[in-house]
Amino acid sequence: MSHAAAIDDATPRSGTGTLTHDNKMLIEMRYSNQKKNTGIAYLLLCLTMIGHNFYLGRIGRGVLQFLLCLIAVGFIWVFVDLFVLAGMVRRQNEALYNDITLSALRS
Repeated sequence: MSHAAAIDDATPRSGTGTLTHDNKMLIEMRYSNQKKNTGIAYLLLCLTMIGHNFYLGRIGRGVLQFLLCLIAVGFIWVFVDLFVLAGMVRRQNEALYNDITLSALRS
């Protein structure tokens, strides 16, 4: 069913009759101005992975997906850290040794 046909069949819930022509035009105009573009939604999905939810007004779902993305990235970082952790500890220990040595030399 088209939007125009749906509007023609509609009656107000507070109910004093059918919609006037002006009301139908106002509904169509507001719909045209506020409707979401499928292309933009797909673009946001491809570029941000979560932006489409915010664009569509699904804030809770967008926040949840954002948090899940952070967790997934967190798991990736943990996996990477498995391989670089030894070097991180070595650099930290070297810096500590250098700080202690400089502190001892100054006293």
